Amino acid sequence: MLLLLLFVIGSPGGDSGLSPEHARLNFLAGTWETESLYPGTGLKVKGKLTYTWVLGGSWLKFTFHGEHPERPFWEAHGMMHFDQNKGSYQSIAFFSADGPHTMTGTLIQPHTVRFESVSNGIRSGIDYTKTENAVFQENWRIEKDGRRVITLQTTYRPIS
Repeated sequence: MLLLLLFVIGSPGGDSGLSPEHARLNFLAGTWETESLYPGTGLKVKGKLTYTWVLGGSWLKFTFHGEHPERPFWEAHGMMHFDQNKGSYQSIAFFSADGPHTMTGTLIQPHTVRFESVSNGIRSGIDYTKTENAVFQENWRIEKDGRRVITLQTTYRPIS
């Protein structure tokens, strides 16, 4: 599962017209080449990811396509925003023909946003961290015995 998300450091809202909460997601805006590593197997796969502000800057839309040797298709489509009523980020994403996957997000460090959900008693999530000229994404889950397992690590690099 590849879910994609979150924020830019700078003057929140500033001249961008974005709310302060949405300005924290702005570092994702643009087009990226990605390289994902599955730590369990060592498999590395590449893809292309685009984040675009839509609906007057109220939602950040993302589209991902990649080539995965073990899947007939490897893609994700979705949108995220800050829900003022809930006081948290929301992400709604599609990874297959099944219904949407909804996650709730919070800022856990100045440069890291975490989205998480619980399904079938398993807590899982994605951390997005802004780095210099890149974004690092780490997908994880908490096993029933409490162990944290990293399922995917992805680096985004800007496409010129």
